[in-house]
Amino acid sequence: MSKRRCAPRYLLPCNVVNVTERMLVIYGEDDYLRRQAEQEVRANFSEVTSLDVQQLRPDELVALVCQRDLFQPDMRLYVVRSKDEQRSLWKVLLAVQGKFCQALLFNCRKKSLSAAAQKTFKLLKAKLIACPAPRPHEYPARLQRICAQHGLQLDRGGRQLLLEHGGLHLDALANEVQKLALIFGQEHLNATDIAPHLGLLREDRSFAIIDLLLNKQYSRAQLVVEKLLQHGESALAILGVLAYFLRNVVLASEGQLKLAPRQVAHYRNLARDWPRPACLDLLAHCQQADMDLKTSRLRPELVLGSVLLRLPRLTTDARMYAGHSPRNH
Repeated sequence: MSKRRCAPRYLLPCNVVNVTERMLVIYGEDDYLRRQAEQEVRANFSEVTSLDVQQLRPDELVALVCQRDLFQPDMRLYVVRSKDEQRSLWKVLLAVQGKFCQALLFNCRKKSLSAAAQKTFKLLKAKLIACPAPRPHEYPARLQRICAQHGLQLDRGGRQLLLEHGGLHLDALANEVQKLALIFGQEHLNATDIAPHLGLLREDRSFAIIDLLLNKQYSRAQLVVEKLLQHGESALAILGVLAYFLRNVVLASEGQLKLAPRQVAHYRNLARDWPRPACLDLLAHCQQADMDLKTSRLRPELVLGSVLLRLPRLTTDARMYAGHSPRNH
């Protein structure tokens, strides 16, 4: 029989160590830090169960955390994720204070806890783990720590380039670091080494282009693209966004687009006006544009412009494809 675990030890970015509480609360607006904190807590338990807060009754939670498992001597961790404070659950837990046989972790996406919540947690003797979003001047140190976690040896210039590319978003930075670590391994890297591999547009910039195209604001979309090129963004990455947009229109015309309902509705509206064959022709043109960007001396703004300028014509070209309109499929 395995030895019963005593109080788990946590090595969190919040400097939390030697935790003895049976109840823990992680809170903060930064998803990445809360997720990291939860992973550190989970690592101390052999049995972890995630609970659905939408379907969980307070009495069910009490039964779980107060139940002793004779066949599992190690303490089990129950994880509850929520966007609010779930006060109804906490009040019920107060009634069974001191009777916990299992550990309970609340992961709450709130910037701060109310005074009432803090008072309740104090009565419950819960450990509070704050994960606030870093301040702008703290991101270089956070990025350096993420690089170290993935074994990526990146100099100061490389980290600065990564910050400029990923913005102040730890999730995006961590994804880029993980990608670079897979490509380079343990090599010492600088900005020149990693620049060719940062070809993906930042998520907010991709959304900006797609949003303009969905609303048929083609001139504004072209201005955004030209501005991004002037700031050194990858023309291939921008072309990838345009091709992604067109593929979604084609999928919407086939009823196979799997995005949020609101986005699907926007794409379906375009699919009604744009003949599917015309969209496929423009996708083929994107392939040619990709080849031009890689092999020709054409200016990137001209290559991308050749794609953008054809978008308004898709509606007027509908008469050419009248027999192939998505409405007829």
